[in-house]
Amino acid sequence: MAKMYFKIAWYMTIVAVAAKLILFLAEFSQQTMAISTMFINLLVVLVGSFFAIRFYKINNPESDIKSEFKAGMRATTLFALFMGIFVLVYYNYIDTHYFPNMIEQRVAMAEAEKAKYPEINVDQAKQFGEILFSPRTHATITLFGLTIVGALYSIILAFLMRKISIAKNR
Repeated sequence: MAKMYFKIAWYMTIVAVAAKLILFLAEFSQQTMAISTMFINLLVVLVGSFFAIRFYKINNPESDIKSEFKAGMRATTLFALFMGIFVLVYYNYIDTHYFPNMIEQRVAMAEAEKAKYPEINVDQAKQFGEILFSPRTHATITLFGLTIVGALYSIILAFLMRKISIAKNR
């Protein structure tokens, strides 16, 4: 049974990675890529969580909501882990210019605002940008963000699927 959750998570990862690479190769702007990737990942987590819970309910018709939630979380947590690893590899080896460009933009914004706000320290803005805009930070945020979204989707789907199956039985 654990193999099925791994399969679901693996297929989820393949879809999300393929979408990210297609967007990268199509040379969309950074903002378009970020928004598109976010929505694709949210959709993938939703669909994967649904299929994990559905698979669990088929094999365990008398299950409770807690076990259904855990079933959804198994697949989405694996997916979050796989995507965290992919994000780390992607920004270290594929899109290596993304974070340096983000840091340069923030430094340029700080320099532009320095005339209006003299207390702005450009060096400090650059140091903060180097911490915030790094592959490790982004991978960590991706891992925790997808895990939290997976938990929310799993509990909502477990509740909705329970209500829908109760309504069908009456």
